[in-house]
Amino acid sequence: MSSQSTTIAAPIVPLPLVVARLYSVYVKGEYMDFLLNDDHQKSGLVLLITSQMAPVLHILGLEAPSLNMPSRDLVDSVNDLNTLVSDFHRNAPNYSFGDFSLDYCTTDTLLAILEISKRCADVGSLRGGATGAKVFGNLSVRQIAVTCGELNIGEKDRFIDIGCGYGQLMCTVAALTQAEMSTGIEYQKHIYDAGVLHLQFFKNLMKFFGKRHGNIKIEYGDVTEEKNHSMVTSSTFIFANNIAFRDLNDQLKKIFLNCRNSTQIVNELFKICKVRSVKEKQLEVVKKNTDWKTKSTVLYLITINRKVLEKENEPVEKMEYEEAASGNVQNNTVPMDVVYRGNEKKKDDCGRKSTRIARRPFSVKYKTQKVQKSKRIPPQKPIKLRKPACETMVPCQNECCITKMKFSKKAGRYQFVLHAFIHSENQFDTFWDCNVCGFRCGSFQRCRDHYKNHHRGTLRTGYNISRLLQTFPKYKDHFAACFGDHIEL
Repeated sequence: MSSQSTTIAAPIVPLPLVVARLYSVYVKGEYMDFLLNDDHQKSGLVLLITSQMAPVLHILGLEAPSLNMPSRDLVDSVNDLNTLVSDFHRNAPNYSFGDFSLDYCTTDTLLAILEISKRCADVGSLRGGATGAKVFGNLSVRQIAVTCGELNIGEKDRFIDIGCGYGQLMCTVAALTQAEMSTGIEYQKHIYDAGVLHLQFFKNLMKFFGKRHGNIKIEYGDVTEEKNHSMVTSSTFIFANNIAFRDLNDQLKKIFLNCRNSTQIVNELFKICKVRSVKEKQLEVVKKNTDWKTKSTVLYLITINRKVLEKENEPVEKMEYEEAASGNVQNNTVPMDVVYRGNEKKKDDCGRKSTRIARRPFSVKYKTQKVQKSKRIPPQKPIKLRKPACETMVPCQNECCITKMKFSKKAGRYQFVLHAFIHSENQFDTFWDCNVCGFRCGSFQRCRDHYKNHHRGTLRTGYNISRLLQTFPKYKDHFAACFGDHIEL
């Protein structure tokens, strides 16, 4: 009888944890632990030493560690550095390290801290796919710094970022303004988990460098659910990257209208709150203020103004003035149309007693004039745009192009619009960016392929000619340079 050989899997022996504890040269007694079994934390440790502690290495005469070093050698290098840091604290307690001697963050210091925390939390793995180029994109730290200064966010304010991603914006606000509370809410679980880890490293690094910040927290959930409304309505400053929301804008509008008076909302589509109880204005922007567009994105500030809404809804009342009766008049007043009777007893009275009867008190009513309704303007017929006859061959007027295209009724002007993009030198490529996640497509074909691969079943909307002209008014002149003699856009 033949026996079958059986293979027994060898037990998996976990590797021992290798932890490197780095002591801070900026704050005595402060330290950070890095797990070297994790390549991302190991990379963050090397980045911290080589980029931010380079002056310290130069003063102490040490060589910078490298990422290719074995974990044990890296631990030994960190221990040698810690020994010299301890001596440095003892011998030069008042030494200044430029911006690191301050107890608050400058923009440059904050950039360095965020870069290390993102490296340790492996935020880069969230890029690509349905999440867009960099997790729906982020405003740059310098743009947030300018916006915080323009809005004058202070220590008593409460800030919330709707759709916060891994939390760069709320960390920036907390570091630069020391706001009472900086909150972020994210509904995608894997991005939220990365944000929790990123926030942990960010707080530890702020302590490591001796920087103060306001309270920060990140929440997991859908902001449109009623249980999450309170964190929005209790905030004084709200940020919403609502280009990526689309279908949620109407629900956000209802939530925003329940906010307190003077609440300020920063977003990228001001129409989200274009109602009669708000004021809008465009904020200052810095050059290339996002990491998902080649050009700067426009930010709008909306301020909830509850007094305007109350004044408009106030009912018009009749104003009445009731004159007091003669019986209620004080002794030093004279009733209307009654002559003073003290002259009756005088014999030399040269006057004549009034025979008029005192009138009854009357009331005066003031009624507001009715506002005449504006005459209804009849709808005007749309202007017919100039176009060639069907089956006509239309040549491109660009001097470098010899293309001729047949005008068909089915395709209309759209085929000529797509061709004009070829001669635009990438001026209008952002028009094709994904409306769902903000991914930078750059062309009609890549946009169509992106929807096919990542948003299957989602209808591509918002790519019509009217939106193109609204987004890029100069495109009309560009189109006229290609087909202006034959077609009017």
